[in-house]
Amino acid sequence: MLLIISLTSLAIALYMMQGEIALLLKKTFGFCTIGQGFKKRHYTFTYSEAVEWAACYDVATVYKRGNFVAMKVAK
Repeated sequence: MLLIISLTSLAIALYMMQGEIALLLKKTFGFCTIGQGFKKRHYTFTYSEAVEWAACYDVATVYKRGNFVAMKVAK
């Protein structure tokens, strides 16, 4: 009985950590989009996702591992 409870607890903990692990991987290997004047950062795995987030702002920059990749400027 104790083994079943322990395995269930482990499964729940791993499920809850999936989001944190994905975010860590995105921060390490993915792209970061920052809208000018906003504090929120959007972390994505692909460039196309980062550009989609940039489209939500008038002015936004896209970075990969701290290096500038692209910028969207308001018209």
